[in-house]
Amino acid sequence: MADVKISDLTPEQIKELHAEFRAKEKQNAEKRANDRLALIDLENEVVLEMMAEVELLSEAIVNFKQKCIHKLEPLMKMKTELAKAAEKQRSFTFKSKDNVVKFVIDYNETFKYDDGIHAGVEFAKQWLIEKSDESDDSKMMTSIIENLLGKSRGGTYSAENLWIFVSSAEDYDVPLLKLAADAVKKSLYKEMTSVSVKVFKKDEFGYKQLPLSATKA
Repeated sequence: MADVKISDLTPEQIKELHAEFRAKEKQNAEKRANDRLALIDLENEVVLEMMAEVELLSEAIVNFKQKCIHKLEPLMKMKTELAKAAEKQRSFTFKSKDNVVKFVIDYNETFKYDDGIHAGVEFAKQWLIEKSDESDDSKMMTSIIENLLGKSRGGTYSAENLWIFVSSAEDYDVPLLKLAADAVKKSLYKEMTSVSVKVFKKDEFGYKQLPLSATKA
């Protein structure tokens, strides 16, 4: 079929092509709109169908976790009393006699701080003001302290950095830094965030964790 050039077409033929092109565009747009509506319906159908299963599964996992903790907590106490676990231990392991099955209960904690942190920061700031014009070593230490006691974008302090500051400040025989370290340390406290239950089964390759959440599957 020979190539057709626009310049060879009559005005009437060009109008026909424009009409065909617009009709095709309209048809494609309508198809996309219908496909999007169909997608919304399919998405709704699948999500609601799976949600019914998810709720049952989630409830079963929660019940299993609570049952594990309820049954294993007395054993944790016995392990502590029999010196098989430390008094403040936050992770406990339980095994079958043949070492094939293993349960691990973790009490997950994080460090928080109370309003006492502000006193520690103020003591550190006083020291920084006094040392701002001194030697290069002091300036370097000033920079380090400013970084450790700096807030994140969310307006919070890093517990890890606070402990680094405490450890570093206690190494120096400087009254203001010691006051700052003491105030920061007193403001820090532990808070339990969650309890996790992990289940393992041993095969010829070693222990494998059984997936109890979708992220582990």
